[in-house]
Amino acid sequence: MGSFKRFVAAGGVALAWSISTPLSAQEADSAPATGSCLSLERSIDDALAFDPRIVGSQADRAVASADLLATRSRDLPQITAFGQYGDGDPPIDGRTDGDQYGIQYQLELYSFGSRKFAKDASEARLKAAKYAVTETRTDVAQGVALAYLDYLRTTELARQAVEQEATFEKDAKAASSRLDRRVITLTDASQIRSRYARSQSDTVTAEVAAATARMRLEVLIDRPFSCMDEGSVERVIGRYADRFLLLPPEQAVDEALATARGMRRARAQVKAAQATVKEASRANMPTLSLNGFALR
Repeated sequence: MGSFKRFVAAGGVALAWSISTPLSAQEADSAPATGSCLSLERSIDDALAFDPRIVGSQADRAVASADLLATRSRDLPQITAFGQYGDGDPPIDGRTDGDQYGIQYQLELYSFGSRKFAKDASEARLKAAKYAVTETRTDVAQGVALAYLDYLRTTELARQAVEQEATFEKDAKAASSRLDRRVITLTDASQIRSRYARSQSDTVTAEVAAATARMRLEVLIDRPFSCMDEGSVERVIGRYADRFLLLPPEQAVDEALATARGMRRARAQVKAAQATVKEASRANMPTLSLNGFALR
């Protein structure tokens, strides 16, 4: 495994991949694989297929879509059928009975802007819900990409800690004989043993961090894995390095603000609220409707 700094530097590019168009199934299958090792691309796909937050945001989008259809139905005529049945003795004159049925037709002709603003609000809410779905998918992809890179980083730190502990262990074992030969002083020997003890503690801490990072990644993708396909990080970097690593900071910020789904969702919610206020201001205005019915 290479230096963990390489994976930290790759974080921004990997996140850029996670919020861009994912690999198609054909591209993912054709990508080089290391046995059954988990790749960055596959971990993101697994998380997007599993995370319940995406299902929740999609449900909110469906509700907003249904609300828009209901609002648009105000432009259509409302046709109602009704009837009643009378039971008992007929009138003495026998001219009518208690049975009646008919059809009522109602069409709203003019509402002084109420219908228009209601549709504007529903359309803005639907747009915000669509942005929320994309935003949720982006958050999930970013989270699993960071978890993937964090596991690589903590695993490398744990490996380095083990190597360092082994080196200090050799020094600690040799300290006694070197002290007997008066090659080192008692203070030097104590410092060597103390350094070895600290390295043991550092190894435990690093291994716990790696185990925690692994558990977090497995929770996000909803399955265990046996090994990591480290080459997948470099493949992701290769797809986006030219575009994202060469961007000046100011341009990168401008592009992020222009494409951020959270910003777009917030703007759509503002428009929905403004339209709702305008609709409410027409509540005291009259409504002109065409009504007709046929009764028998």
